[in-house]
Amino acid sequence: MLFRSAGAKLDITGYLKDNNAPAKPKYKYVSDNKKIVTVTAKGIATPKYNKKDGDEATVTLMRKDGKLWIDIASVKVHVNLPVLKAPDTTMKVDDSIPVESLLGEGNVYTPTDWAVSNKNVASLVKDETTGAQTVKLLKKGSVTVTAIYGTGKNVKKYTVKLKISK
Repeated sequence: MLFRSAGAKLDITGYLKDNNAPAKPKYKYVSDNKKIVTVTAKGIATPKYNKKDGDEATVTLMRKDGKLWIDIASVKVHVNLPVLKAPDTTMKVDDSIPVESLLGEGNVYTPTDWAVSNKNVASLVKDETTGAQTVKLLKKGSVTVTAIYGTGKNVKKYTVKLKISK
């Protein structure tokens, strides 16, 4: 079984082998659930962003044998969703929180963007030298920080609520 974060592409060709390949075989890769994992003709699997952590799909390598396609090998791909978590410490006005610290353990896919729900309570600050982003806490209140993954119709958002005290 292969574990992968949603959106993180995975070359599965090294995991699926045909030990009895004839001369000039014709192959294809097939996912048993395209809503969970899609796979290209070249064996690049992409787990999808779903609502449930731990979704699995089986990707199968198939070889053409006459008019039939036969199963050669398969592997399960287990999808891990991004998890955001608030810091364990009390957050106060003027604190700065690195956005990476909001990502839970095991996240291997970096968000495409970040957003805050109330720019009067917190703002995103990007370091021009390193590109690192922080959430700057501006005043007492609550703010939702959103990690944005993907673009267009494939965008998914994961949130964490921060409470700021004086």
